[in-house]
Formats: sequence, structure tokens, C-alpha cells
Amino acid sequence: MNTSTATDLEVLSDLKPGYDSILTSEALAFISALHTRFNDRRKSILAERVITQKNIDKGVFPVFLESTKKIRDDEWTVSPPP
Repeated sequence: MNTSTATDLEVLSDLKPGYDSILTSEALAFISALHTRFNDRRKSILAERVITQKNIDKGVFPVFLESTKKIRDDEWTVSPPP
């Protein structure tokens, strides 16, 4: 079942029971607005990531900020996952 809304957003799979209470027209309109607002930036970030990966593949790694060196060099741990 393909469902189209007035926002030009299309759900391409069947909606399982209860999904209609989550994917309301208001929720789909919100997602559409987010896409409209941020899609160009999202694409730009993804393009930058492709370049970063190509550099990593060539052995050129990202440089961390000097201001965060103390944090990286400190001896800290995190709790194990639950």
C-alpha cells in the first residue's frame, strides 16, 4: 500500500497495525518540513563525508582539535552497557 499525502511524502511499505496512529498527516507534514529545511545541508554533509573517506583511504586522517587533547589523553572510562 503506497500512501501519499498533501506534503508529497510517500510511505512505500504497508502500514502495520498501529502505524497510522504514529504516521499521522501532522507527523508526515513535520517530516516533510524537516526534509525541505535540511535536505540541502544533509546532502552537503554526505558529500563532505565521501571526501573525508577518500582521504582516510589514502592514509590522511582527520586532525583533532588541540583544545580537546587533555580529554583524549586523560584516563577515563565509561560504564559497560546494561
